[in-house]
Amino acid sequence: MTVLFAAGLFLYSCEKPQDTEVRITVKNANGDVIPGATVHMYGEPSDTVYVNRLSLYDLTETTNDGGYAVFNFNDFYGQGDNGFAVLKVDVNNGSLTGSGNVTIRENETQEVEIIIE
Repeated sequence: MTVLFAAGLFLYSCEKPQDTEVRITVKNANGDVIPGATVHMYGEPSDTVYVNRLSLYDLTETTNDGGYAVFNFNDFYGQGDNGFAVLKVDVNNGSLTGSGNVTIRENETQEVEIIIE
């Protein structure tokens, strides 16, 4: 019985955690997805204590044919850092722009929709 318990505990501890990701979907005012939009996600510190840490989060992606960009944060957080960053999102596609914010949560995929006008 003890051996089975130990084996179960070992297998549970080897389980791969879920990815920590943000999926930004970009749409226009009509609700159409926008491929090829530039999505910039970055930290905007409220005081000088966090300037260096938030500068790590300065990422840019281009939306795919489905109108979304995925940012993976698996390498950015430490175990137990739930809600470890709140980042600003700016999107542009030609003369159309939009913005928003997202809270990064450990082992979760955050889905955010940004409307550009």
